[in-house]
Amino acid sequence: FSVLPFGVFILLLLLSPIFLSFSIPSSLLPTSFSLPYSLGSSHTGSSRRKCAGIRACSWRLVHSAGAPAGGTAVANYDSVSSEAGARATIDAAVKAYGRIDILVNNAGVLRDKSFAKMTLEDFRFVVDVHLMGAVNCTKAVWDGMRERNYGRIVMTTSSSGLYGNFGQTNYGAAKLGLAGFTKSLYLEGAKNNIKVNTIAPTAGTRMTEDILTPDMLDKLRPEMVSQGLLQL
Repeated sequence: FSVLPFGVFILLLLLSPIFLSFSIPSSLLPTSFSLPYSLGSSHTGSSRRKCAGIRACSWRLVHSAGAPAGGTAVANYDSVSSEAGARATIDAAVKAYGRIDILVNNAGVLRDKSFAKMTLEDFRFVVDVHLMGAVNCTKAVWDGMRERNYGRIVMTTSSSGLYGNFGQTNYGAAKLGLAGFTKSLYLEGAKNNIKVNTIAPTAGTRMTEDILTPDMLDKLRPEMVSQGLLQL
């Protein structure tokens, strides 16, 4: 990241309507950037974290992420699952910072049920957020990255997509789709110095807090994942 005097870092958090963009001095990115909070949702939309709603959580994250690194952060509440919503989130970041250099597609939700009990609405919703949300946001930044001959894009896949998991046909299909999307996109971006990667992390977030034990949640902190992500 040191090739840029000031990097614009985009992170799509674990609930599709929430979008945070960061402007952080690139010299600080490898050692100073972490995410102490997650805005993700469990499959029921509930959470045990002490935030008075999503907007209160996002305010805390904006201020906690921006201040220590000497940068700034802004929140956006459009849904990345639609082309218009993704474009609005990207436009908000460009309006605030002028350009986008790094995009992390991490928006996600859960609607876990066996395939026999799952509605097509729930299947489509998960695919729209995970897979199409990444496609929509990537499409919105792609031309700008090609024009500048620089871009870094990271997708978030899952072992549920790579290996399968009972009750997650929708989630697994979307996550493996992201891996395939990455494999083709990195070939297209290579000539314009756009590097595209996929990570498959396990982390204690609001989306997994009803699944993992408290001990596992403590050991699988999201900021541990962000340190590896920064190397990409």
